Order: sequence, then structure tokens, then C-alpha cells
Amino acid sequence: MANSEQQLAHNPMMYPFEIHLTTRELSADQLASFVQACDYLAAKPLLIELAQGSSTTQPMLSKVVHQSNLDAALAAAAAAADYLERQHLSAVRVKIETPASYAHLATPGGGAAFRPYFEWHGKVPYQQVEVLLALCAEHRAHLSVNALKHNGTTRFVTLREFGDAAIFQARVAALTAALHPQWPLLKQESECCVYDSNTTLDAGWLPQ
Repeated sequence: MANSEQQLAHNPMMYPFEIHLTTRELSADQLASFVQACDYLAAKPLLIELAQGSSTTQPMLSKVVHQSNLDAALAAAAAAADYLERQHLSAVRVKIETPASYAHLATPGGGAAFRPYFEWHGKVPYQQVEVLLALCAEHRAHLSVNALKHNGTTRFVTLREFGDAAIFQARVAALTAALHPQWPLLKQESECCVYDSNTTLDAGWLPQ
């Protein structure tokens, strides 16, 4: 028993944390440097275009790291942000997410003032656009696309919820039921944002 406890102490449970680092809007040359920096960091480069809002174009680095807690994930995010800074690509937002089932990981690294929130993302065909936009508005969800993929045929629907898991799940169920069958889900995921340094970047797109 003692040996097992010692082994657990030396090998703590590891959780998947998804790091998102958003930079300011970039020129074409800067975007090329950003893609190279992401490749160096073994991360995925994204160019998120929001359907509306005050910052509709958001270059974003995305990388999943496996760490024992949020503080360790924040340290990994800080290291990546430092590298971007050295490439003259300053991060204006640090966001860390986990699968929704790991919402308890939100503390203590998020700080007392931070309010964790849930997000659901669903990839759907970009068709019957006016009706889709109206449906999203009805469910307080919004559309975005990764412009680096040059794919005009699909969009991501995002729903954000600051309430508890039950409210989040009920809203997701209602939204997915409304999307079916006109917009079949090609992909979906439910996450909990356990840290977000700049929610105001989404002003005019999703609730803050």
C-alpha cells in the first residue's frame, strides 16, 4: 500500500489541457511567421473569423498539453507565449480549456475573480445561411470559421454558458435538436474554459 501511494505521488494523474494563444490581427507576412512559430512549438495555427463582434479576425495557436493541474498548464502556456513574444507575435489572450467533464480543474490557477464557463462547438454544413443565423440567434449561439482551411462549406457553431453543467447540457440538447436534420453535426465537442485572460476579445460575439 505504501509503495502504491509513493508511486501515485511521483506519478500524479495527468489531464488534457488545450492551450489557446491569440495574437493581435496580423499582416500576410506576420501570419506566415505565426504559422512557422506554431510549427516550431508543435501547435496548430488557426485564423478564426467570427460572424460578428469587435475583433472578428483572431490568429490563434492551439495545443493540447497533458499536465497534472491548471498551474502546470499555465506554465506551459506562458512558455509558448514567451516564444511568440520573441518572434514579435505578442499574445493578447491566453485561454485554457479542458473536456467539460474536468470542470473541477478550474481552480486555483484561474484566480478568485475568474468565472469558468462551458462551451460547445459543433461543425455543420454552411447552408440555408439566413435560417442558420436566425437559429443561432434564438439559441444565443454564434458562427465562426478557421480561415486557414479555406473551407467555405462548413462553419462552427459555438454556445457559451456561465451557469452550471445541467443548464449547459440542456442548452446543448435544445440546440442540437434544432440543428437536426437540416444541419447534420459533422463534429462536436463540449469543453470547460478553466482560464481566460481576455474574454472582452469576444465582445459582440458571445456573452462575456
